[in-house]
Amino acid sequence: AKVDSNIPTEKNLEVINKVEVYNNDKLVGETEKITHNIKLVDEPTGNNGNSGNGEKDPNTQDPNGNNPGSQDPTGNGNNSNDPEKTKGYSISGVAWFDENENGERETSEKTLSNIKVSLINMKDNKIVNNTVTSENGEYEFTNLENGNYIAIFEYDTEKYALTTYKAQGVIESRNSDVENVDITINGEKGKENATDTLVVNDKNVANIDIGLAKAKVFDLKLDKTISKLTISNAEGTKVQEYDNATLAQKQIRAKYISGTTAVVEYKITVTNVGEAAGYARQIVDHKPNDMVFNSKLNSEWYQSGSELYSTALANTKLEPGESKELTLTLTKKMTETNPGLTHNTAEITESFNSMGIKDKDATSGSKAKNDTGSADVIISVSTGAAKQYITLTLSLIIAIAAIAYLISKKILKENIKL
Repeated sequence: AKVDSNIPTEKNLEVINKVEVYNNDKLVGETEKITHNIKLVDEPTGNNGNSGNGEKDPNTQDPNGNNPGSQDPTGNGNNSNDPEKTKGYSISGVAWFDENENGERETSEKTLSNIKVSLINMKDNKIVNNTVTSENGEYEFTNLENGNYIAIFEYDTEKYALTTYKAQGVIESRNSDVENVDITINGEKGKENATDTLVVNDKNVANIDIGLAKAKVFDLKLDKTISKLTISNAEGTKVQEYDNATLAQKQIRAKYISGTTAVVEYKITVTNVGEAAGYARQIVDHKPNDMVFNSKLNSEWYQSGSELYSTALANTKLEPGESKELTLTLTKKMTETNPGLTHNTAEITESFNSMGIKDKDATSGSKAKNDTGSADVIISVSTGAAKQYITLTLSLIIAIAAIAYLISKKILKENIKL
């Protein structure tokens, strides 16, 4: 029996008088006569230093007020009878296959064994225990102290994907409590299939379940095109618009090249070509060195180092077949030494979906081929040779025609005389 120091002694004795204790004695008679026969759990028996059976109470204080029986061998004074150390609470749940993908565990749906579950203690973000689900799909962590925990789950991602997280209208004991989130474990940050914070506070935590559905293909595609090219110099400003072109070309007369500014407007289109909905959390544009980024012209982008970043679509859910567009405007100051080809590439560097499925093309250690797009601009110097050639050609044609005309007139005149 446990004595609560906050309750008057007589009240505690009334409780003790109604239970059986470890010495198997049935407590009967007057309370005052049997108090020394009680071996208390988690609490000192009193200040008299005896448990009632002639043995010395390990919690007895010495004359100086110290409690030598409570110290560990290192002398740190840790109490081996600390209630938080001897109590054991649990976190438990089940893994199941959500066949109809409605986010609710139904009696007809099978459970899943050998799903790995790890328990993280949030006070230091370290793994404190590992287990796998049983043949019945169940798992349990026991002997837990009060505190905050997170459970993370590992499974075959080629076979399974997370079902709907805490589906609306589904009771807590029947829903799935796992989603794909950013989490730090042992100092390393990454994406894990994890629960919310699980609070153990003098009670067990149950029904922390994971629902898995059939894996689907998640695939985002990026296309980069040119929508507009603006050339400004002493000759004026000329605007050329394009319809999803991957190549734009413009010639500038040599004497104007140094004073020319070229403004290129790119269109970046992200399309979900897979089966699962998801998000393009981050897009990176590899800005060419001779092009300038102006934040006033690009509210959806920011520059860090030599790269340009956009998180404008981070919270925009792309359903299968759906597309979203971004605009990026870059400027190139022309000089006598930089005419020619400007190659610009953009890519999706971070994608996400609630089912925990990786992008089909997001292979480790290499750029995702289908998640990258590029467009080219060619600004070259016009020598004027083409115009001179055309002018000369036209002049020759006119001269030949004139000569032929004169000849025909002369011949016609001679024929009349005859």
